[in-house]
Amino acid sequence: MNKESKPPKRLGTRTVQNQLLRNSLKRSPTMAESNPDEEPKKMSLTLENLLKIVILGDYKVFNIELVFNLLQRKVFANLKLNVYIVTSDVSEVTELIICIERSAFCNLNEFIATNNVQEAFLNADFLIMMSDLSIQNVTQDMRSLKYIIKKAQIFDQLANVNARVLMMGPHCCTWLQIFAEVTSNLSKENLSGLSRHYVTKAVTLITQKLNCNTQDITGVYIWGPHYLDLVHAEKVSKFSSNQDVYDLLPVDWFDNCLIEEVLQPKTGRHALISAVCHHLHDWLWGSGNKIVSMITIVQKPGDVADGIYSSYPVVIDENRNITVLNFSVSRQKVYDALHWFVAINSLYKDVTIDQNGVISDDDIIRLEEVAKETSEELIEGTSAYMSISDFARIVRASWHQRYDALFTSGYAGV
Repeated sequence: MNKESKPPKRLGTRTVQNQLLRNSLKRSPTMAESNPDEEPKKMSLTLENLLKIVILGDYKVFNIELVFNLLQRKVFANLKLNVYIVTSDVSEVTELIICIERSAFCNLNEFIATNNVQEAFLNADFLIMMSDLSIQNVTQDMRSLKYIIKKAQIFDQLANVNARVLMMGPHCCTWLQIFAEVTSNLSKENLSGLSRHYVTKAVTLITQKLNCNTQDITGVYIWGPHYLDLVHAEKVSKFSSNQDVYDLLPVDWFDNCLIEEVLQPKTGRHALISAVCHHLHDWLWGSGNKIVSMITIVQKPGDVADGIYSSYPVVIDENRNITVLNFSVSRQKVYDALHWFVAINSLYKDVTIDQNGVISDDDIIRLEEVAKETSEELIEGTSAYMSISDFARIVRASWHQRYDALFTSGYAGV
């Protein structure tokens, strides 16, 4: 070794015996070693497995607390774990790692801090990663993208073929999409992101407002990047029928307090750690009959295009198959929403809602574009559309609802 080059920093109190044990275990073959004509075997989670968990990101206190909770809660059951934390300053976490090792967790085989990404990623089974929280401008965003692309390429080359990735943070959907595009060996179904911490925040706020317990509130979900769904939210009652949360709380509180508070990028450290533990547990062992929110890839549920990572309400069976929940639309709830909208909007007070109405083809007004004149000058009335750019057009109209002089009667019509 060149005298000027320094070996990567590495911390781990158990060395020789654990190294021999780890080398004696059969690991999942990489793509280069496996037979190309043979399908890769799924990771078998048995008590004989030794799993390698990698936590990436310079959030030192959070990472140490997360490891402690993973071990204490036995998220991976009784499986033996080799835990690697990738950090730029190993010395800062030395004392904390020794304290956890002295706690004598029966499911901990080895706990190592290193600044060597290749060492950590080699034969890894799980990667837990936090997306960058400090992105504030385009320059930082570009650096962040280069960072995740490089890490995805290294992990794809070195990790086990059945390795799983859990992404956290405000940009996790984008980073998961990059992971899926960059990697070739990893299965896209083995990439997921955290979204249930938003659900936890929403349920906590609702229970505080209603003075009830968290287990009394059900049906709160996260769709898309961060859209809070309370349509199916209910307060469970032991002695009467369940009540819709919307009926129990002021309407303005949802928009002005709840949604704004829930979608704040900052989440309490303990709440985030708890969400990670529950996410991993359900991902590994199934969620039973419980519906949980999870960022995952979509394979065309309904009309949604596949290949997009986003949050959905899902059910995970014991074989770790993920099913995106398909909700049926309640006609009555739609009509209730329409009645409410008309009642609070004075411009629509002349509108009558007919719940038995049926739309026929004769009721549909179709707008057809009139052929343009050869002259470059746009002649008034020659087209139903007005061009506003090379790629966009709008329907011609001389007024809109913000033109107050039009509505002299106070109604929505003329």
